[in-house]
Amino acid sequence: MKIKIAALALLVALTVCTTAQPVRIGNTDVYWEFLVHNNDTTLHIFGNGDIPGGTDLKWYSYTSSVKHVVTDEGITSVLGLQRFINLQTVSLPQSMKNIGSNAFGYDSCLTDINLPDSICNIGSSAFDRTHLTDTLHLPAFLTSLGSAAFRYTKIKHTDVPCNIDTIMVGVFQNTTLSSVNLPASVSVIYKHAFWETPLTSVRCLCITPPALQDSTVFGKVNRASCRLTVPSASVQIYKSTPIWQDFLIEAGDGYVVAVTSNNKASGIVQGVENRFYHAGETVTVRAVTLNNGRFGGWKSNGQIISTNTTLSFKVTQDTLITAVFNQEVSVEERQNTYPSVVLYPNPAYDMVQIATDASINDIIIYDLSGKMIHHLSHSRQIDISDLSKGIYFVKILTDSFTCTKKLVKL
Repeated sequence: MKIKIAALALLVALTVCTTAQPVRIGNTDVYWEFLVHNNDTTLHIFGNGDIPGGTDLKWYSYTSSVKHVVTDEGITSVLGLQRFINLQTVSLPQSMKNIGSNAFGYDSCLTDINLPDSICNIGSSAFDRTHLTDTLHLPAFLTSLGSAAFRYTKIKHTDVPCNIDTIMVGVFQNTTLSSVNLPASVSVIYKHAFWETPLTSVRCLCITPPALQDSTVFGKVNRASCRLTVPSASVQIYKSTPIWQDFLIEAGDGYVVAVTSNNKASGIVQGVENRFYHAGETVTVRAVTLNNGRFGGWKSNGQIISTNTTLSFKVTQDTLITAVFNQEVSVEERQNTYPSVVLYPNPAYDMVQIATDASINDIIIYDLSGKMIHHLSHSRQIDISDLSKGIYFVKILTDSFTCTKKLVKL
């Protein structure tokens, strides 16, 4: 889906009056104003920082009249533009990192949006019940896609980016999705993710079939007539795996190139296309550090093969490469901007509490290899009694930010 950027630019350029002087949001460095042209109202947001949530913002008195939202460079997060019932177009800048939970939920006239590659997180129900249509282009930097993010939309096709390892609850539930491409990084898919969708084609590059939480993942999908394309070396595995075996399984034409990050809070990878590669093709990938993470090298078959951030190689077989990033991740450097997050007690034997002023949406626990081992929603308490002794990483997704904390299990 491509937003009509040229039309938006022209709209702003031709604006001849404003409804008010720019309004500052609280004590932030973010401002907004209404721009009016030919009875079309644009909500223009500019400055530096996050657009907060909450219906107490003064523009909510005029949500029915706003047809366009334009946000300038410097805006990093959108937490609340929901229930703009006549909103048609949205322009987001390359500085955007986070789309919070319910950010555009119930914006029933929203059919197009351009999601910049800079976005790392799309929160729960972010576009729930909007009218997004056709192909959904997800950001290349995306590492977290919240529950019900695109539920009840009219999208027909999407490529899930290569830095996503978890498909959350109801992400594409009750959409018009007919085809989806899943990258080799996906390890687990939660319930209702594709519930009651008219899927006819699924391409899954995972050599090992992703774990499905239960039978509702593809519930009410006509699996017997849906083509499932998988790596040729994995056909028999899929044919013997419950639920996956119900699809029309076929081998992909080429090899899988799976290049993943061992710790997505510290860094991600770029350059891997969500497709099968032919023998002899050259692939160039790049390691991108996040949150002050450090890159330690590329690992294949347990060995470091390069320490350069950019790696090029020719495809000769199914290829599994891991970008190794610094495991020590915290939010201390970000606490001047975001509320503090504290895990206690830490180290712990059984129960761990999360202390923060932020609203917690999801909690995901990873082991040292980067494998997700536990997920829960809307909780401030974690039961770790069943975990083995060792070091884990707890990823906490809130309305306004995502952070990862180290946890020691005794």
